[in-house]
Amino acid sequence: MKSTVSIGKIEDVDIPTDLPYAGALKQLVKDATGTGVTVNIDSFYTNEPIELHNFVDTITYRFVNDGDGDEEFLAYCVCSRPVEIYREVTFDGTICVSNATDIEVSNTAISTEKISVRMKKFLSIG
Repeated sequence: MKSTVSIGKIEDVDIPTDLPYAGALKQLVKDATGTGVTVNIDSFYTNEPIELHNFVDTITYRFVNDGDGDEEFLAYCVCSRPVEIYREVTFDGTICVSNATDIEVSNTAISTEKISVRMKKFLSIG
């Protein structure tokens, strides 16, 4: 996994409306606002796990094809201690899988064990 220092305000990222995965990126920005970690739109798309950090908070993400190869989605984990949010989001911004350690954030009915397996498979975490 590639790890890069990326310090800045993710909420200031300008997301082009014609970007195919704009909805997924908007959800990531929403979840990562306030972390002090940002993304570079020009080099954001990747099929390999990427870790962006500011030495305290971390965003790990990767674009993934579903098992059939029909649909691509963004899998990501935002870790801003003590909160950790894992999501799988379609390009239009629909959240398919979601889990968080913060009780304020709604969880899907997927088990913690299944989330751990998905994080290891898609993001090489764990």
